[in-house]
Amino acid sequence: MHGRDRGAKAILLLAHIDVVEARREDWQRDPFKLVEENGWFYARGASDDKAMAAVFTDSSSVTAKRDSSPGATSSSRTARILDPVRAVAAKIWPGVPLVPTMSTGATDGRFLTAHGVPTYGLSGMFHDAEGPRAHGLNERIRVVSLMNGRRFLYEVVKLYANQP
Repeated sequence: MHGRDRGAKAILLLAHIDVVEARREDWQRDPFKLVEENGWFYARGASDDKAMAAVFTDSSSVTAKRDSSPGATSSSRTARILDPVRAVAAKIWPGVPLVPTMSTGATDGRFLTAHGVPTYGLSGMFHDAEGPRAHGLNERIRVVSLMNGRRFLYEVVKLYANQP
């Protein structure tokens, strides 16, 4: 996807698609078949992290078809990173506070950071109090959470790509 300045640095959208072992007999549903049930998607990797990979792939293909205007973003720890996130989050989830956090590990971004590439993470994928059950039995994500997360990431990346 091109932003305003083709000479600007690229934005890397990163999501891992590895699969942690799952034994069929331990699950209530086949972990290797996506099942939609009562407003949830169930499958191994439904929340960690194939949902993110699918959203990035979908958003990139939609953007490539709709927009070929030049531009990109830089990576700074200032308003250039958080302002687009705040704006889109406020539009989709009015009144929900945005709380920046730092992950101390368990992120593929550590490989980029080790090579001096500024790395930031965001998803827009909400989970209930039980969590996503990531890497556990009956991993799941709410359908509405996936769709809102898709919209959130698409709109944030578009704002990043069109920053001066």
